[in-house]
Amino acid sequence: MHADNGVHLVHNYYVPDLYVDTRPALSEVDAIKIAESDLSRNCVQHKSKGAPPESCEGQPLELARTPSAQLGIFESHLAYQFTLDVDRPRLLKEYTIDAKQRTNS
Repeated sequence: MHADNGVHLVHNYYVPDLYVDTRPALSEVDAIKIAESDLSRNCVQHKSKGAPPESCEGQPLELARTPSAQLGIFESHLAYQFTLDVDRPRLLKEYTIDAKQRTNS
């Protein structure tokens, strides 16, 4: 979406007459902080094949790279979508954060 509410690109399907306010209530930085906090609280990792997953809750996250969030319409909601690529503990986790309600979708 462009600032003038014009459509830049449509993926998957088009929904006619859908009205979504394109002004986010939170910033990209805030969306990424919400995801980092969620991952820190709900972290599990597999340390060896066949072993049960272990909690890594509370471990400091070391990001492999700074995430770049895409603001768009996802399932009829304005949201940020991005992947957290974490070096320690090694994880890849995709997030869709509602840009209006500050929630993890």
